[in-house]
Amino acid sequence: MKYHQRKYALVLLLLFIVGLYVLHNKAVVPFVMTVVHTRFFTGDPKLGGQSTTIRDNMTAMASIHCKALIKQQLPANKSATFPQYDYKAWNIGFGRYLVQSHIDAETADGVSRRNIVLCKIKYTGGDETDPNNWRLIGIDSNPAGNAGS
Repeated sequence: MKYHQRKYALVLLLLFIVGLYVLHNKAVVPFVMTVVHTRFFTGDPKLGGQSTTIRDNMTAMASIHCKALIKQQLPANKSATFPQYDYKAWNIGFGRYLVQSHIDAETADGVSRRNIVLCKIKYTGGDETDPNNWRLIGIDSNPAGNAGS
């Protein structure tokens, strides 16, 4: 009696393994491949990114709009100056850009301080010179001597 139970258990185990294999190859893998190839994962190839700093019209516009958005967030009584051409920019894909620059701003006691600023901005389409076509994602700032901390 025990021999027959083991025999059927082994057959059932093998059928279960074969069933899982078929389910995996005929249902799970095709579904995952369909999802992976959607626009959500691949994005628009025209908006691809790069891992190195670049300078082109779009990064220049990203820099200009980042500086304008940062100035809007400063208190009205603060003066701040940005360098016009001293920036690094990365196209990180899907219309998103990282812009690193510095800002010289006066503190409350009138002392000028330099801060390193990193701005993440997204181009939403249309005329790149129109500020309404850019959306600020985030800003990070550190004193110039402590950029890595």
